[in-house]
Amino acid sequence: MPSTENPTADLAESPAQASTECNAQDVLRYLQQHPAFIEEHPEILESLQLHHQQDQQVTSLIERQLARMRENNTAHRRKIAGLVENVQENDQQYAKTRRQVHSIISASSFYDMTRRVEHALLYELEADASVLTLFGERSTSIDNQDTNAANRPGTGESNIVPIHEAQHAIRSIISNSGAICGCFRPHELAFLFNDPDTPVRSAAVAPLGEDNSLGILAVGNRNPDHYHSTIGTLFLNYITEVLNICLPRLLQHQGEDAR
Repeated sequence: MPSTENPTADLAESPAQASTECNAQDVLRYLQQHPAFIEEHPEILESLQLHHQQDQQVTSLIERQLARMRENNTAHRRKIAGLVENVQENDQQYAKTRRQVHSIISASSFYDMTRRVEHALLYELEADASVLTLFGERSTSIDNQDTNAANRPGTGESNIVPIHEAQHAIRSIISNSGAICGCFRPHELAFLFNDPDTPVRSAAVAPLGEDNSLGILAVGNRNPDHYHSTIGTLFLNYITEVLNICLPRLLQHQGEDAR
């Protein structure tokens, strides 16, 4: 018996499907170009079916539009809240930086400056240790108000080391053009801090001087996750820029006073 199936049925469906897809695109484009079409032809709403994405219940077009508007409004509110929070953080950062910069430039001596820098770093950056290391001969005299402090790194102290020793111990650090944060290698942390009473696990470090030949400023924390590679270094960079201006002047004055 001859087959009753139409061998061209499958072939006939493909052009129809393509035509349907084409027509759907045409309708979509037309509605986008004529947003008032449904308002001008409200009778079409009776034949439209919209299913809720969660419970699959049929909802009206107005309900769907309202839900979409609520979602958009929520997203906009979150974005605005984030912008406001960033503005507030920037204001606080500016006020903090301005306060500390004014304090440092008001220092009357090298010792006074190191105390002010220590306060800025320990309290503003929540550090457990801070060390200002200058590059020079160990015999160089610096006013630490402590006869042993010149060659003993520690919290809030200054330290003098020959630059060739620093290049050997922390070459990868002093070769950077700005402050860096993270978990450094044990021998690097030992060179920067060398204080068994304050074991440092993470640090923020900034070279000093135009060619990084003046010294290095380091702040450390016992928590290995406190200073990580993605943390902002804006405040520390500002402090080092101020030190680059103030340090040569204060060291020169100290040298003149020593003569």
